[in-house]
Amino acid sequence: MNIFNIRPKELQLVTILLLMFFGISVASITGSAVRDAVFLIKYNRDYLPLMYVLIAIVMTFLMEIYKRLITNKDPFKLFTMSVSFFAISLTAFHQNLYGPMIPILYVWIEGITILTILQFWMLAGEIFNPRQAKRIFSLIGIGGSIAGISAGYFIKPFVKQNGTESLLVPTIFFLAMVALLATQINSYREKTISNDKISNTDGSS
Repeated sequence: MNIFNIRPKELQLVTILLLMFFGISVASITGSAVRDAVFLIKYNRDYLPLMYVLIAIVMTFLMEIYKRLITNKDPFKLFTMSVSFFAISLTAFHQNLYGPMIPILYVWIEGITILTILQFWMLAGEIFNPRQAKRIFSLIGIGGSIAGISAGYFIKPFVKQNGTESLLVPTIFFLAMVALLATQINSYREKTISNDKISNTDGSS
């Protein structure tokens, strides 16, 4: 994999991380699409500034809770558990998307997006040392670009056939996929990573 400047022992892990970031990005796009569409159908757009204020308040509390949870916890297991919880919570929303649940979903989708992306890059920082990150992070980020392109083509026909609210289904699916891939990272790490870092044998930066 010299074209991408990836060492053979890094290939499997990079592939998993790229697929994870792809899944996170698709879930973020489809989740944001459904929350915006459903909210604007049921509520006047004049309420949007209020929603932004609520998001800021809720994220302050969520970040504080996250800081407490991550203390003395395995970040890989915490990531898997949190993403799994996010997927399960959206399943509950999918079954009860009416009334006050709509603005709650609006705020919750934003929280899921921010926390999931934050945790993902923190995990990547745990796995790779700075020299590896220079080579690898841009490649992992390609997963987000691919997600943006593919989701753009996917959303319109999906909504036309299944309805806007059904966009929660692919959101849940991709979050579940990310959680499953995260378990593979933990297994890989236990076999190949010592001292919480992959040993770096390359001489390039």
